[in-house]
Amino acid sequence: MAHTYQLATIMFTDIVGYTALMGKDEKKSLAILQKNKEIHQKYLKKYGGKWLKEMGDGVLASFHNVTDAVYCAGAIMNEVELAEQFHLRIGINLGEIVMQGTEIYGDGVNIASRIQGQAESGQILVSESIYNNIKNKEGIESLCIGSFNLKNVESEIVLYAINIINFPSKSFIAKKKYRVQKKAIIGIIIFFCALIAVFLFVDKTFQFDIFRAPNTQNASLYKSIAVLPFINMSGDPEQSYFSDGITEDVITELGKVRNISTFSRNTSFNYKGTKKPVKQIASEIGAALILSGSIRRELDKVRVNVQLIDPYSDKNVWSESFDREVKYILDIQKDIAVNIAGALNITISEQDRGNLNDSGVKNFEAYDLFLKARDKTRDSLTVDVYRRSQQYLDEALSIEPDFPEALTLWAYIQEELTYLAGMDKKENARLANEKLERALILRPNYGDAYIVKGSIKFYLEWKMKEAQDNFYKGWQLSEYGKTPISVCYCPIIETEYMSGNPEKALKMLRSIEKYDPYYPYRENQLFFIYEAQGNLDGMREIAKNPKQSLAVPAYMYALGQYDSLIQYVESQFDRAWIPNNWLSSMIVISYFKTGNNAKGNALLKQMIELSQTERNLAYFIARVYSATGDRLEAIKWLQVAYEQNDYWLYALIWNSEMKTLLADPKVKEIVDGIWGQ
Repeated sequence: MAHTYQLATIMFTDIVGYTALMGKDEKKSLAILQKNKEIHQKYLKKYGGKWLKEMGDGVLASFHNVTDAVYCAGAIMNEVELAEQFHLRIGINLGEIVMQGTEIYGDGVNIASRIQGQAESGQILVSESIYNNIKNKEGIESLCIGSFNLKNVESEIVLYAINIINFPSKSFIAKKKYRVQKKAIIGIIIFFCALIAVFLFVDKTFQFDIFRAPNTQNASLYKSIAVLPFINMSGDPEQSYFSDGITEDVITELGKVRNISTFSRNTSFNYKGTKKPVKQIASEIGAALILSGSIRRELDKVRVNVQLIDPYSDKNVWSESFDREVKYILDIQKDIAVNIAGALNITISEQDRGNLNDSGVKNFEAYDLFLKARDKTRDSLTVDVYRRSQQYLDEALSIEPDFPEALTLWAYIQEELTYLAGMDKKENARLANEKLERALILRPNYGDAYIVKGSIKFYLEWKMKEAQDNFYKGWQLSEYGKTPISVCYCPIIETEYMSGNPEKALKMLRSIEKYDPYYPYRENQLFFIYEAQGNLDGMREIAKNPKQSLAVPAYMYALGQYDSLIQYVESQFDRAWIPNNWLSSMIVISYFKTGNNAKGNALLKQMIELSQTERNLAYFIARVYSATGDRLEAIKWLQVAYEQNDYWLYALIWNSEMKTLLADPKVKEIVDGIWGQ
C-alpha cells in the first residue's frame, strides 16, 4: 500500500487517571469516555480538525493549520474543566506524518504523543514549531517551560505551556507547574501574592507575571535571582571551597532582602561548570535574573567580579569588581546585595540592612575554617569526612567562640555521627544541644539552629512534638536553601506524613520545590507521601523513573502483586535480599504471601542477625511479624526498636499493616513515648 507524506498539526489528548478510574468504577469511566468523545467531535468540527483515531482514553486528531489546532485545544480543555467530571492533558506538534490507508504514524505523531505525556492535568503543551506560529497571535499566551529529552526523539524539544484568554479554564490557570525530566526538575513560579505569603519563610511580597519573566525596570515585581557558582580564578583547585563558599553566602545575603528571592544552593550548584546559555538556565528553574561571578584569591588579597544579567533580553543589569583585603570578604557579600537591590530599584529597610552580614564572626581565619568544614560536608557522608569537618569547626570555634553558623554545623555533624559511628545518643544529644543553645543566645532568630535542634529531638530524643515545634519555627525564620545543612529539611517533611498528615507534607514539599527545583530528596519523600495517602497513581508515576528502581517493587507491594515483586527483585538484583531496610520487609512478606515460607523464614532470620549491627531494622522485623499475624513477636520487636531509637517507629500510626497493633497497651506506651508525652 502506498505511503503518503504530509506536514500536519497533530493534537494528542489524554484523560488523566483514567486507568485507575476504570479499575474502580467501570460504568462511570465508560460514561466519561463517551462524554470526552462528544466534546472532541463538537470542537473538531467547529475548528476544522480531523478525528484520526481513538487510542484507549486518548484522541489523535490533525489540523490543516496551527492556529485552529490551538484554539480547538483551548475550547476542549475549557469545557472539560468547567464540567469538572474529569481532566485532560493535551500535546500539540507540527511535523511530518506518514499516511498508509487509515493508519497514521511518523515523527510528527510520536512527538505530539510524547509532549502530551509531559503535560500536567489541565495543561496544554506545544512544541517550539507550534509556538513560532502562534506567539504573536492575539489572545494566546505562552510560557517556555524548558528543554526536554523525549523518548525515541533524538534531540531535546523545547516545550511551551499555552493559555487561550477567551477560554479562561480555572484549572489551566492554576496549573503552571514545574516539570520533571531526566536532566532537570523545572520550577515555574506560579502563585500570586496571597498564596506565596503562606509558603515564604520570611515576610515578603510577591508579584510575578505567570507567563513572562519580570521586567527588571519594574520595581513592583518580585525579583527571583539564580546565583551561578562563582568561578575559581585563583589558579589553585584547592581554593574551590572558597569560591563555592562565597557563592553560598551571597545566596544567603540576597535572600535577606525583601522583594528578592534566590534559589537554593543545591539548585545553583547543579549548574556548576555548565555550558548552558543563561536563558536556558533561567527558563529551566523559573528565574528572572542570573548572577554570575568569579573570585581570585592571592595571599591576603581578593578580587570578586560579579554580573547581574537579564537572560531574556541578554542585557547587563549591573556589574561590579571588588578589590579588597581578603579579611573583608564578608563586607563584599553585603555590598553585592546592597548594590543589586539598588540596581533593581528596591529600597532596603533598616531591618533588612541590619540582617545583612549578621553572623557575628569577626575573624577571617575562623570564617575560612568554617568554609572548609562546610565544603567537606558536601563530600561523601562518611565518619572520616564528618570528623575532619568537625576538626575544622573546633579550630574555628577556638578562635571565634561566638560563631552561630559554626556552632550549628558542629551540632548537626554530631547528630549525624551518632548513627554513622554508633555513638551514645543521649550524650551526643546533650553535646549538640549545648552548641545550639549557645548559637540561639547569640542569634535568637537563627532559623537553621532551630531546624537542627528539631532534627535532634526527632532522631535522638523521641520528642516528636518538640521536634515539630522547632521545625516550624526554623521554617518560618529561614529562607529554604540558605542553610549549609539542607538535608535537615528532610525530617520536616517526614514528621508530617509520619504524624498522619500527608497532605500537609505534600504542601510543604511543593513550597520547597519553588526554591529548589533540584531538591535531591524529592522523589523519595514524594513516594512515601503517596504511600501514606494510598495514592497508587502517584506511586506509579514515581516508579516510572529509572532512577527510582526501589520504588517499583514498593508499588507492586502496595497493589498486592507479590509474585511480580519477587520476579522483579530476583531479575534486577543478584540476590533476593536488598540491603535496604524499608524494602527488605516487603520482600520477606511477599515470600510468605506467595507460600514460600522457607525463603521467607531464611530472609527473616537474616534480618534478625543483621539487626545486631544494622540501624533502624527492628521496626521492619516487627512489620514482617505483624503482616504474618504474629502479634506477640511484632510487639516484642517494636519494643526493641524503641530501645534502639529506631526512627521508623514514627510510621506506626500510618502504616496499614501496623495499625492493627495500636490498640495494644504496650504499643500505646511506645507511641506516647516517641511523641515525647
